[in-house]
Amino acid sequence: MTVSRLIQGDLYRLRHRRLHRLLVILLLIGLTILAWQIFDATKPLPSSATTTAQARCLDAQAKVRLSDPSSNFNCEALALPVSTFPQSIASEIVSFAFLSLGFGLMVGASLTGHEATVGYIANWLTYDPKRFRFMATKGLAGALWSAIWTALGLLLFVGLSWSIHRAHDLLGTTDASVWSAVASMAVRSVALVAVVSALGAALGATLKYTGAVIAPFAAWVVIELLFPQLTVTRWLLIPNIRSWIEGGLQYQVVTCPANEHICSSQLMTLSLSHSAGYLGALIAIATILAVVIFVRRDVT
Repeated sequence: MTVSRLIQGDLYRLRHRRLHRLLVILLLIGLTILAWQIFDATKPLPSSATTTAQARCLDAQAKVRLSDPSSNFNCEALALPVSTFPQSIASEIVSFAFLSLGFGLMVGASLTGHEATVGYIANWLTYDPKRFRFMATKGLAGALWSAIWTALGLLLFVGLSWSIHRAHDLLGTTDASVWSAVASMAVRSVALVAVVSALGAALGATLKYTGAVIAPFAAWVVIELLFPQLTVTRWLLIPNIRSWIEGGLQYQVVTCPANEHICSSQLMTLSLSHSAGYLGALIAIATILAVVIFVRRDVT
């Protein structure tokens, strides 16, 4: 049986399994929630509501300053203009990309993890013992399925964001350079989701359980979110994913010398090339290890 026929068979199973249908539905629900957040954030407040909120803020600030004269509630921020489409689209695409990465990892891991659990992989390899080809077809099928839905989701999401900003008169200067940047971010997002899905398929076949693939990644992300200073920012996973999608990232490094009460901050840059090498190395090492273990061990 040719590789293309095997991939077609896997795509057919992906299309008809309840779990993968549920994953697509969850992706669309997440997209809807993100779009609603954009709508809520760009919705203009009535001038009377802004004036009332500022008055209450200034009143509360005045009371606190009786005991602490340096207090500043930033009441003027209540009247700051809302970000336009060119100013906010990058962060919006990053949010959807992280959602899609979880979707892609689940698709790949569940594709092979389920088959390993029910014994399908062992039965298939008895019939056709070409393990490299088996792993390649599973990875390609998961990557293709995830890439298609991510691309469609991004197209819909960007369209919704543009429509919402247009309805609220917040398009700003949306010229060809903005759309070029959006297209570049979308392509990098889809590519990363596809690769992560292929990695999930490799790990699912090796670890035999979908949860065994998802848990370490989820734990890593939670640790980074809860303890962002555990290691250097340039070697964290989340900032490098953001840098890859956005085409580079700037972040602040705060240093507080010992026995001194004054801290200083420095603006650092995380380049696209660094993030590409970092993520590429992680994915390559994990994939190679998964494939080598899968090829050399007993899958029954």
